Amino acid sequence: MEIFATISSIKEGDLLSKIKTLNNNGFNNIELTGIEYLSFTNLNNIIKRFQNVKFIIHNYFPIKHSPLMLNLCSLNNDIYRDSIDFYLNIINLCKKLSIRQYSVHAGYFLDFDYSEAGQKKKYKNINDKKKCLQKFKNAWEILLKNAGSELDLYIENNVYSSKDYQNWGENKPFMLTDLDDFYELQGIFDFKILLDLGHLNVSCNSLDISFS
Repeated sequence: MEIFATISSIKEGDLLSKIKTLNNNGFNNIELTGIEYLSFTNLNNIIKRFQNVKFIIHNYFPIKHSPLMLNLCSLNNDIYRDSIDFYLNIINLCKKLSIRQYSVHAGYFLDFDYSEAGQKKKYKNINDKKKCLQKFKNAWEILLKNAGSELDLYIENNVYSSKDYQNWGENKPFMLTDLDDFYELQGIFDFKILLDLGHLNVSCNSLDISFS
């Protein structure tokens, strides 16, 4: 098992300074995440400066994008197709940067606005979960095919906040929030998980289940 420190844990500074801070504190496995945009040349130059660091790229980073809430579970064809296309672009970028690991977000059983990310979401009816998971599986197979042997893909577990729990309770609107979801998903298709311990801790508190 590998443990990665994320640049999002450093609140001040640009990408270069955040990597330096983590590396100077003994972290050689670093997750690049967030929505900070850098040109390919600048990003490539930064990565080459840290030959002792193993990087993993997560989700949006580093492509400039319109406010799109990526969702590989979406039953909205436009959101679904745009999400796949976005991830395919990042996969190609990872290959150009010689980065061997990339993680995507687990999907959502409903679509919400980008501005609601990290906030309490407006109540909506949850879509058919079986259909949503099948959509994710189909998209995952497309991404795996494009990643090939050059890139390992991971799915990051979702976070289920206490605020969202107030809306949906035990009827979880997000994919892969706890251990039961993990086993359910493993029964549908094979995948590697990027386990976000912060996400898991919040979800366990919301669902009143043991973190351990």
